[in-house]
Amino acid sequence: MPLCSPAGPIVAPMLAVNLLSTHTAQHSLGLHYGAYPLALSMVASVFGIAWLSRWRPLDRAWRRLHVPPAGRALLLASALLLAEVAAWATVSPLGGRFDERSYQRTQHAAAIERVMAQIPPDAPLSAQSNLVPHLSQRRFVRDFPRVDHAAYVVIDLQSWGIWQTTYEIYVEVLWGLPDVGFCRIVEDDGVELYARPCPTP
Repeated sequence: MPLCSPAGPIVAPMLAVNLLSTHTAQHSLGLHYGAYPLALSMVASVFGIAWLSRWRPLDRAWRRLHVPPAGRALLLASALLLAEVAAWATVSPLGGRFDERSYQRTQHAAAIERVMAQIPPDAPLSAQSNLVPHLSQRRFVRDFPRVDHAAYVVIDLQSWGIWQTTYEIYVEVLWGLPDVGFCRIVEDDGVELYARPCPTP
């Protein structure tokens, strides 16, 4: 349906940016990367429905199906809704792939919260990728292993969450934190907090 509308080409640039990316999650349209192209596709689909319901070459097919002009857009919109419901039911995390264990609070999640609670709210910070969303309301936050001028570094050794780098670079920067003035001040269930300069004992 998006391709049946002059609005369809608006999806192409953003979709191409994602599909040509070397970042695996981006070119597979996983995580949040598919949201923008999907939203544009839905807008283009609405225009496509309007166009298909009025397109003269389809008049004969509509008459064979006994669909009056007033019901054509409704039929196409219903087909789109049915396709969306089918996709949701089969591949959505809240549909056929629902796993209640993914939404249960764990002891490790509690450890993450305990460690993050010890970071001063205005402190410049570097955090592992899976922790950044919980700390994103700060004025200065970097995605570890990018440290820059951070005063605190928080990592989670029990979670991968390293989407912007390789494991080798991650480990190299982690092991090198003492060399740039950091020391570990908290460790809780694999969640580690480093501070710079080291606090006085």
